[in-house]
Amino acid sequence: MTYSITRFCRIRRDSVQADSVRIKTNTTEDLQKVEFSELYKHVSMEYPKYFKMDAVSKYGIIAAEHLLRGIDLKAKYTETEIGIVLSNASGSLDTDAEFQKTIQNKVNFFPSPAIFVYTLSNIVMGEICIKHKIKGENMFFLSETIQSELLEGFVSDLFNKNSIRCAVVGWVEYSFGKPDVLLLLVENTEQKNINQIEFTSNQIESLYEL
Repeated sequence: MTYSITRFCRIRRDSVQADSVRIKTNTTEDLQKVEFSELYKHVSMEYPKYFKMDAVSKYGIIAAEHLLRGIDLKAKYTETEIGIVLSNASGSLDTDAEFQKTIQNKVNFFPSPAIFVYTLSNIVMGEICIKHKIKGENMFFLSETIQSELLEGFVSDLFNKNSIRCAVVGWVEYSFGKPDVLLLLVENTEQKNINQIEFTSNQIESLYEL
């Protein structure tokens, strides 16, 4: 049985304009400034909690907004029929490094609990689940690079076991000031259309290279 990537969102630092990120979906391609306030305004999102998140979670939420914009998953699936499977390389290292700066100098010692809130790599997954009311199967993998075969195999197995009927799948990485995000909406669709892509490891890699 095959499954389809019905939508995708790719976010990465623009190769030409260093102060911008390129956001590409199956229908649009936008160039936006790095400032999180600009990214927030761009998706017309009303979610004040966004500004308290770490960078990984902010980019994950922005990618999910682009991915799911204009569709009503609840009209097609129950909350437990929607799963989420994510991965990245550095976990919460970016946030941990920021916290380390507040404690490494004994003279200028100013530990901040506000920074230390986001120190688990799966926080971004939890934020997406809360925002979009996703309550199905979930998993977060850590690997040096995106493992397309692992993602395809694990998610396909969930579909084959009827554990889920829809899934948000992908890679959400942020390190050294550079976002590297790919989110996919995977569904079991009987009718194909031009915006659908077969959910395979090769297609995951192709979209990651965009």
